[in-house]
Amino acid sequence: MKIKIFNIRLTEEHLKSDQKAINDFLETVKMKKSSTSLVEGKTNFWSIIIHYEEKHDDDLSVKRNSIEKKQPKLTEADLTKNELIIVECLKQWRTDKAQEEMVPPYMILSNLNIYSVAKDKPTTFSELLNVNGFGEKKVDKYGDDIISLLNAL
Repeated sequence: MKIKIFNIRLTEEHLKSDQKAINDFLETVKMKKSSTSLVEGKTNFWSIIIHYEEKHDDDLSVKRNSIEKKQPKLTEADLTKNELIIVECLKQWRTDKAQEEMVPPYMILSNLNIYSVAKDKPTTFSELLNVNGFGEKKVDKYGDDIISLLNAL
């Protein structure tokens, strides 16, 4: 049996992403038991120890296939005219940001990320964290720009 420790920070900006990390992990293992403890300090958080066993490859491939079936890839054809306008603005912003950071545009956001933002139209960081392909790092780095751009349209 193996263990993994997670922390669930009790701040609005981190709570959902921390919970998502645990849920994503639990999708890939067989949990045996867990222990929790509230840690109080500058930022209060729950410390969680999960005792688990690795799933067999057969278990993981079945899960991956079911996940892929549940989440079909979003394409430009799935978007409305207004969403396509958002896509064009986000692509222009991505190109400018890529030149500024001297990286290829796909390193900033993939087309699927852009389509997902256009479809979901997040207005807060927590909503952006729920958009396909966005984690804490990407939201911290680009969230202000993306939300500002969406609000300006």
